[in-house]
Amino acid sequence: MLKAEDPLLTLLVTCRISPSARIDSAQRNIAALKVLLQVEVIDGLIAEDSEVDTLYDERRNRFEMKRPLVRKEIAVYGSHRRAWERLIQSGKPAALIL
Repeated sequence: MLKAEDPLLTLLVTCRISPSARIDSAQRNIAALKVLLQVEVIDGLIAEDSEVDTLYDERRNRFEMKRPLVRKEIAVYGSHRRAWERLIQSGKPAALIL
């Protein structure tokens, strides 16, 4: 259970091609909230990562969705999946994923 005095796990999803100014800006905005937060940066995927291939089943998608996904969409999914995995590893009951 999350207690008021516990810092909220905040996972900032980014990737190696994001400009460093994005992370700096996000961290400044988070700090301005004046809320007790435990901030971690999640290194997300980019379309060129081979892991993207393991996350997508083109055949299954054809049956369940209206259109195929592009690699960037799959990379975004994979990046957020990493954030959810980090939440589970942390043992915390909740997280703010940005």
